[in-house]
Amino acid sequence: MTDNILSNLLDDLAGRVVAKMAFDRIQKFPEAAARLFDVPAAAQYMSVTAHSIRHQIKKGQLPVVRRGSRVFVDRCDLDRQIDAAKETMAVQ
Repeated sequence: MTDNILSNLLDDLAGRVVAKMAFDRIQKFPEAAARLFDVPAAAQYMSVTAHSIRHQIKKGQLPVVRRGSRVFVDRCDLDRQIDAAKETMAVQ
């Protein structure tokens, strides 16, 4: 029973930490509140280079939204990449 309570507390704490980090990121990068990023903003959001974002687009690893000649990346797709890269560690 105590393991279940501890697990619930840890899940709640983790959720609060993630929410705080997201809030801090939006405060630091107000453009992060936008849904579509141009390539440089997507790179900044992901903490990688613009070349890395362009490479992922070219390889078909990152979908784009085109508006005329401009190319945008959906923040949801970037967030999915982040979620897919997450690892969990067992608490001992």
